[in-house]
Amino acid sequence: MSMFRIFENPLDDSSITIEHTDNVLHAFLMIKAKYPLARIYKGQPCAETDVTPHDKATAFALLNADPDDQFEVVCHAGAAVLPYIYYAVVAIMAAYSLYTVLTMKNPSAVAQGSSNNDLSSRSNKQRLGGRVADIFGTVKAIPDLLAVPLSYYNSDGIEIEECLMCLGRGYYQVTEVNDGETAVEGISGSSACFYDPETSLIGTPAYQAGTAFDELPYTVKKSASINGQTLKAPNDVSLSNVGLYFTSGGAIHRTNTSVDFTDSFEVGDGIAIQGAEFGQANVSLSGSATVNENGQVIVTSTQNIAGFATYQGLTLTGASITKTVTNPDLTTTTQSYDLSGSFEVSSVAQTVSGSDYIYTIQLSNASTVNYNWSQVDTDYSISAGITLTDSSNSINLDETYTVGAVQEDQITLANASSVNSDWDKLSSDFGGTTQGLSTDSEISLAIVTSKWVGWYYLKFDNPERALFNFNFPQGLYQVTKDGVRKDFRVQLTIEYQYLDINGDEVGEVLSYAFIQWSNIIDSFGKSIYLDLDFGHYGIRFRSAKTWAVWSNGNSYETVKLKDVFLLKQSTQDSYPDVTIVRTKTLATDGALSVKERQINCIATRKLYSYATGVQSTEMTASNNFADAVCALTVDPLIGRRSLDTLDIESLYATASEINAYFGTAIEFNYTFDDAKMSYEETLAAMASVLFCDARRESNIVYFAFEQPQDVPTLLFNHRNKVPQSEKRTSNFGVNKDYDGIKLTWTDPDDSWSESEINLPNDDVVNPQSIDAKGVTHENQAKLLAYRAYNKLIYQRRAVEFQTYHEADLVTRNDLLLVADDTKQQVISSGAVLDQDGLYLELSQHCELEVGQNYVIHLQLPNKSVDVIAVTQGDDEHEVLLARAPTASLILEYDGNLSCTQYIITRDTGVRRDLFLVTEKSSDGTITSINYSDLYYNNDKDFINA
Repeated sequence: MSMFRIFENPLDDSSITIEHTDNVLHAFLMIKAKYPLARIYKGQPCAETDVTPHDKATAFALLNADPDDQFEVVCHAGAAVLPYIYYAVVAIMAAYSLYTVLTMKNPSAVAQGSSNNDLSSRSNKQRLGGRVADIFGTVKAIPDLLAVPLSYYNSDGIEIEECLMCLGRGYYQVTEVNDGETAVEGISGSSACFYDPETSLIGTPAYQAGTAFDELPYTVKKSASINGQTLKAPNDVSLSNVGLYFTSGGAIHRTNTSVDFTDSFEVGDGIAIQGAEFGQANVSLSGSATVNENGQVIVTSTQNIAGFATYQGLTLTGASITKTVTNPDLTTTTQSYDLSGSFEVSSVAQTVSGSDYIYTIQLSNASTVNYNWSQVDTDYSISAGITLTDSSNSINLDETYTVGAVQEDQITLANASSVNSDWDKLSSDFGGTTQGLSTDSEISLAIVTSKWVGWYYLKFDNPERALFNFNFPQGLYQVTKDGVRKDFRVQLTIEYQYLDINGDEVGEVLSYAFIQWSNIIDSFGKSIYLDLDFGHYGIRFRSAKTWAVWSNGNSYETVKLKDVFLLKQSTQDSYPDVTIVRTKTLATDGALSVKERQINCIATRKLYSYATGVQSTEMTASNNFADAVCALTVDPLIGRRSLDTLDIESLYATASEINAYFGTAIEFNYTFDDAKMSYEETLAAMASVLFCDARRESNIVYFAFEQPQDVPTLLFNHRNKVPQSEKRTSNFGVNKDYDGIKLTWTDPDDSWSESEINLPNDDVVNPQSIDAKGVTHENQAKLLAYRAYNKLIYQRRAVEFQTYHEADLVTRNDLLLVADDTKQQVISSGAVLDQDGLYLELSQHCELEVGQNYVIHLQLPNKSVDVIAVTQGDDEHEVLLARAPTASLILEYDGNLSCTQYIITRDTGVRRDLFLVTEKSSDGTITSINYSDLYYNNDKDFINA
């Protein structure tokens, strides 16, 4: 415990007492209530050790004093408050107003506030370094992103975005979960799950819209370098429609003798042959189709295909099956799997059934080409594009080669048979030449110019997977010269290399290529996942469109690299003290109608109640500000104190009294998002819209409800006001030429947007603006506006004066009785030359009239002022004091330059008026306005509504 040595009278050693206390600030304020001039020193008393609180920081320093510290308190006993003031102090128990703290310098605000409080540009965003949202009451909540959103495409090419977000600290009752203005339940495939603190992110949500999540979220690093770059066409077409034909050995010829190959190609060029398909053509099968667990595609068709057994390939497009899947919690969901791809065929069998032909096509590598085939566990019907390809009676020389030699009429390929084995079939089955063979395609030659996007670097410790998202904004198809829409295919290649801890490349460059074959006219996407080795620190990567089939007409093949992510599955199963939100949104028409992602909900904080004097057994959704004050007080990050510092009974009584007085709901619904906002500032912000003042009395916090008053708290006259500091003004009209009030509040009935109340009407030109944060009820907003407006129109007088230490005893909205000392006349002022007992010799002439009352104001060495009644002495430079000064005077005859100064004024019995405190500064200046019951004229507007 800290030790106090109290000097009740500095001139009397017998007045010294010693006390011990656990709360230095509270003990000193109690002493100061009786001795307004009291000062406290840490160590031996002097200016350097003076720790008398004068602002927030110095008050907190005393509040958190070390138990081993020793303090000296000098009371200046002669300056004890007058009896009637002292009894007023006892009556209010030396109330220490939180408003005093609020008038000091405010801390700077957090740069990024919660979207809950941003009524103009709301969106789910990251607030790095910001305070986790503290919601009290009911608000429209826009959760904050905890991680980078993860986007990918499903098997249908539809974009999906998954987000991990934080709703706020504590527990909540959640309703009306929307994406923008659209209910999440109304967006097909979307879901949103809210998890209470300490609840598994794959467990049972407190609130669920859509399907639940069965995997922990990914920790994501997104490449900032990728923003939708277009992968350019890889080939510059050089020659087509010039009568091209091929001979064994990899030779290319032309029949158009006007064409010189040496004008277009050089040795070493990459050359792409397109459209060189001869013999038995690919055939599209139409009819009903099923797939089964044996990797078979069974088609029933009216087509009788000649040479069906010669086909060695099958292409499926748009082949999807739908399964019912049982979740871990035994609920069931429906899941679609796309079986599309280009497959190898081991056999094709035909049977006849009436007029139908049934083809059983056995795939040899179904699950290898498309892993979704592993989900085929029974017979499923499909509706798909089915094309038999690669007949053994056909030859297809399309591929990319290297030019080995060039002549005017012939190009010899350097690696023909090793690149494409069909060159051997040309020799064995087609007489060594294609001249004279028919083809449905136009044959062309193109110089291959691979155009890469990259290299780009993406650093991330030990990523598990890389995700590449490709977007086809126009779809992927071709339209022939005959106007027929056909399949089109492109090859996309990704190259990547691992990075070490320094960001340098290690190991070989790895490559992954895939062919996208589609006949889709709408925008779609493709996600490619690459499993990464453990022990690296990111990758560098690049991507290109490395091949595209030649189009006999117009092709639509634009490809964009939309996103690149590095992924690592999170190991954090739950989060303490915060409510977590997981969402999945599909980019369907409904979702894309929202310009910006904005998952939102109506959230009400769940709190314990102490209305009975003890904590309730369960939390409930609460709009009672008394519950919020209790929660804030015991919060380890805000109040950090026990409930013993609250007047709980008074708090709940005040909440009930306010609602009963106004006859309508008076609530505080707001999100605190400023990390530097103190406990006192938080309570004061609440009180300001609840018609209250937050105060501390004997270290006990309570809320004082502002309503009509009868008994003033203190009297102020010339004895406790600094001479000539009083300024009185009388107004005709309204303060600062304000012609009304503009109060802004949040209207839940108007999409939780900002609404205004203008008094006396909407035509005000220069209104006093009030931002009623935390107000979401129209009646409450109107009551606040009318109180402000009534104070504006019924305020006719204002007084400002500087007091001695009695200013510590009052706070905002206290009722004061204030004497008018503006006509106070200075009779004499100067310096004290000498002292003889109670007689003072003055430096200036002084004549005091018989029958009049006078006082002298003495500036003491400790910077306090002692006010003492005086009468005339033996001559015009001498006065007689009614009592001894509270401290020794510094006399001029001793040669001191800073001798005691004095002012003598008349002690008049002037009229005293009631005033309401509006502001108090740290130097003891009080500003107040005339009190009137008319301020509360509209308080009962809704009592019978």
